[in-house]
Amino acid sequence: MASNQQLTIFGLGGAPFVARAAAAAKPAALNTHKPPHEITGVLEHAGGPVLTLRTRTGKIARVDDSDALRTKQTGVLVPGNAYTAQGTTYDSTGALHAQAIGRAKASPAIWPADR
Repeated sequence: MASNQQLTIFGLGGAPFVARAAAAAKPAALNTHKPPHEITGVLEHAGGPVLTLRTRTGKIARVDDSDALRTKQTGVLVPGNAYTAQGTTYDSTGALHAQAIGRAKASPAIWPADR
């Protein structure tokens, strides 16, 4: 039976279960700016190769959607709708180079954490 980062196997000939110590969580500072990156927000502007998303905190995030468009990993982007952009790099202007952009739920309370 699988659960969060644990696997339990039931069957004949098994030994008694001994719980492993939970893996220590990495400090947030170590996870900063490591790919893959993901930003969710409401589309504010989609002109040219860079679009802007307003995140749940009100911050404006710049996303370069050139790669996602080239590989057809995005659909029609409508201002006012929520989207999640996934990518592996940021450029010198701070824009995320997205490999994929998909629709997100309208409620910021259920958006995945930005990373």
